[in-house]
Amino acid sequence: MLRLVMALAGLLAFAPAAHASSNDLVVNRALGADVQPAAAAALVDGDATTTYCPDGPVVVDLGRPVSLRGAGVTMKDASRVTLELSANGRDWSRRSVDAPAGGPAYVRYDDRARYLRFDGGCAGELRMFGDGPRDFAAGADLSFTLLEEEAGTVFTDRGRAKPVEKIFVDHGANYVRLRLWLNPPAGYPDLLTDLEMARRFKAAGMKLYLDFHYSDFWADPQHQDTPSSWAGQDLATMSRTVQTYTRRVLQAFAAQGTPVDLVSIGNEIRNGILWPTGQLSTWSDAEWNAEVGAAALAAGPDGLWPLVTGTP
Repeated sequence: MLRLVMALAGLLAFAPAAHASSNDLVVNRALGADVQPAAAAALVDGDATTTYCPDGPVVVDLGRPVSLRGAGVTMKDASRVTLELSANGRDWSRRSVDAPAGGPAYVRYDDRARYLRFDGGCAGELRMFGDGPRDFAAGADLSFTLLEEEAGTVFTDRGRAKPVEKIFVDHGANYVRLRLWLNPPAGYPDLLTDLEMARRFKAAGMKLYLDFHYSDFWADPQHQDTPSSWAGQDLATMSRTVQTYTRRVLQAFAAQGTPVDLVSIGNEIRNGILWPTGQLSTWSDAEWNAEVGAAALAAGPDGLWPLVTGTP
């Protein structure tokens, strides 16, 4: 079944897969875990640029013991770091590693653990690597594959040239994200190139995550420009345009045997979508939620609904 992602504050974050030596998926189990003190939450937010300088031990709690492959830390300054792991909070296994400034450092660990304890300098992120669930979505944005290949880029795995999709699948990826712009500059992904790439990635066994930007180029909190061919439309007309466009795009993927598995309706739209019609700053919060949220934004899911349910 097709799944929808409303990208209000960013896109779906694929948890990092690291240290995989086979097709097993290894993910950072510490993302969003309970951490004490609570002020140290920045150490498990998935963003190594948000640093925290503890004045005592920091403990990450996964809630239950899980099988781990290793642990890691990103330090603000180069230092010798000790990471302690425990299954019960009483018996601790110590691992030390030389961490570079601003870069990740890892220690191997082949046992079950619930807790990670850290007491050191300013850190950006703590990580606990273990097997991910079988239905976990793991992959990468490979929208620029054709552009890279046309420029002469050769992708290699352990020194051997391979198609990029083969490399990702061999290392546990099961999803690929493709950005979609309406009429982008030459060489950037549009519907035709995304359809071409979808055939390759689906043939490799990957699922497809389509990221609708609803713009001719980058859509983000600072840029949500309406496609030039849709300019000047009022809210009601824009809603119908988005609905029709979304349906036709998904039908195109399905027609060639590469149906979309996951979509995001807009990209990083916390400041609105389809500016200026749907720009948040031009409305009060209540007006935007009632008018734009119910029309322009909701037109995307409305357009998908018949495809999801199979109704005409």
